[in-house]
Amino acid sequence: MATVELEVSFGATKGLPNYSSERADERIRITHEVTGDTLPDWLNDITALEQLIHNHVVFAVADALGLEAGLSEGGVASLLWQESAPPPQQLAPQAQAPAPQQAAQAPQGGAPRTPPKVSREAYAALPRYAMDFGDGMKMYVDQRSLKASGVYSAKAPDFKVDVSNGEGKWIHDQNGNLVAETQRAMTASNVPG
Repeated sequence: MATVELEVSFGATKGLPNYSSERADERIRITHEVTGDTLPDWLNDITALEQLIHNHVVFAVADALGLEAGLSEGGVASLLWQESAPPPQQLAPQAQAPAPQQAAQAPQGGAPRTPPKVSREAYAALPRYAMDFGDGMKMYVDQRSLKASGVYSAKAPDFKVDVSNGEGKWIHDQNGNLVAETQRAMTASNVPG
């Protein structure tokens, strides 16, 4: 048995007819005793619990804003809105715009870029893996498919922490060499290469 800490956040902003807006945010952080005898069992347990918490926070935000939420065929919760009305702006904390001092730091040779748009359902359906990079077990979203399809830049992290801090890990460094730390974490967690 192992103990993991999970944090799931969700927020949405609803536009009002008088050009003002209303925002609701929900965050749940829990410590959980993982069941099972093997790492794959632990990952299944963590993933199922994370999905349950995600669905709870989405429905809580919907309730706070007077909106409807529903489940996709895959069991992922999302906000629902009428076709005639524009959808509310939905930002998960990891997808929020950088703070002003960070925005001023443009990547070399260009202006700051806005991350590509990916639907919540598409992002929620991405595989997640519990990996330890020496700072404790964290749940990482596998973004490699988004990079391979061109939705995300080739410079985007291969794995990103699935909480608000946005910590990312790469399989290759800027010179194309394998990053040993990432390879070790992937191997230890049985992440497909």
